[in-house]
Amino acid sequence: MIQYRIDLNCDLGEGAGNDAELMPLISSCSIACGGHAGDEATMRSTIQLAKQHGVKVGAHPSFPDRVNFGREMMNLPEHELAASISEQLERFLNACRQNELEMNHVKLHGALYNCAAKDAAMADLVVDVLKPFGTHFSIYAPFGSVLAEKGSAFYAIVHEAFVDRRYNADLSLVSRTHDRAIISTVDEAWTQFLAMVKDGKVPVLNGDFAEIQAQTFCVHGDSEHALSLLRGLRARMKEHAISIE
Repeated sequence: MIQYRIDLNCDLGEGAGNDAELMPLISSCSIACGGHAGDEATMRSTIQLAKQHGVKVGAHPSFPDRVNFGREMMNLPEHELAASISEQLERFLNACRQNELEMNHVKLHGALYNCAAKDAAMADLVVDVLKPFGTHFSIYAPFGSVLAEKGSAFYAIVHEAFVDRRYNADLSLVSRTHDRAIISTVDEAWTQFLAMVKDGKVPVLNGDFAEIQAQTFCVHGDSEHALSLLRGLRARMKEHAISIE
């Protein structure tokens, strides 16, 4: 008997070369739309692949920083950043229209995701950029984040948690510079995933647990361990009454 229904997502269209293998294992994907990676051709091909497998698609905008893969903070003028995010969304929506597929969600990438989670001004900027595109899609955002709070006035918020990244006690992600930031084994990923799904708690770096709520769970598609982690999770979910929707 199914007791837990969750969404399993990946960030795709980033040039990792494994999208075709990952797509059948997930239920939604966030597709790079030219800021940190991707272009019109990769957006179209990734959307087509998602449509083939019945996977929901979302835009994955970022700081316009392909050199650092969108993982470094950029101090851009507000109007310049807003224009970049808007352009990324326009390109993605155009690719969706060409494939007769609706955009399910927007999920920020990298440093932009982390900044909007904590900074009220950045969260406001993002929400203001999104409004002209309508309110029919959701926002993937961290539990307890400023973006979730600000966005909830206009959008459905889907709280996201990460299966392949370790957490600090304040629910921020452990910096990638830390030697324990990345979860690379199926056993460790499963332990974290199961605690989040069943107990609403996540192990944190100091050895304690922090409360967390999530409806969608991410494995980074550009990780060398993505395929093994997703296969491992899928293999164990049924015996714990967890299904993907």
